Amino acid sequence: MMRKRFGVALFWVFAAICLSGTSAAWAQNMRKLVLVAASDSDITRLPPADTRRLFLGVAVAASFAAGESLHPLRNTSDPVLEESFLQKVIFMSRDAYERALLTRVMHGGGTRPALYDSEALLVNTLLADKFAVTYMWADKAVANSNLKIVAEPW
Repeated sequence: MMRKRFGVALFWVFAAICLSGTSAAWAQNMRKLVLVAASDSDITRLPPADTRRLFLGVAVAASFAAGESLHPLRNTSDPVLEESFLQKVIFMSRDAYERALLTRVMHGGGTRPALYDSEALLVNTLLADKFAVTYMWADKAVANSNLKIVAEPW
């Protein structure tokens, strides 16, 4: 009986050691979602509540320019990225998000964020508009010297 308990305990210790190494390796390789703007933009930080409101079609005033509001650009070039953004920042499924945007446009007269399925075109549009904000993976944002990170949702 003692030998069986020792074997079971040894198994669980070994499993815990293996799993802790695996989870640490997984966490290192996990991609991080960030919000970005052009590096010459005056946008410094974007609070999570403003980010959510902005991408739901609510006008968010630019703190650095009176009378101007920020422009959200939806990055649809990577389905996993878009799904992560919708779940972790907007807190909605894709269908619920689309319904919320449609409702806001129909009732409130807001506008839907522009969709970009090409990351190159998205970056070019972002660089041309100092009030534009989008989301992308952190490794891609850091690799592009023309962009700066304005928020890290997680």
